[in-house]
Amino acid sequence: MNHTPVKVVAVTASAGATTISDKHRAIIISNSGGATTAVVTLVFMDKNGQNTGDFVIRIVGNSGPFYIPCRITSVSCSGSNITVALLV
Repeated sequence: MNHTPVKVVAVTASAGATTISDKHRAIIISNSGGATTAVVTLVFMDKNGQNTGDFVIRIVGNSGPFYIPCRITSVSCSGSNITVALLV
């Protein structure tokens, strides 16, 4: 599936949740904090734009990007900073 990036969101570790309001179909998450593992909490969105629950993932430092074909409403992280590319 081909995607076009809409926006890249930088998320700072332990800064609280970042609300995602831009329309998107999928995301790519990357650890931008070097060798430290990032613990990322995503809140997914259902087809009506409502929150459906949390998903927690650990992204090891110096690893590649992680593609998730779902929409999210917010993202937060601890341990390391991350970047989230919103795709349409």
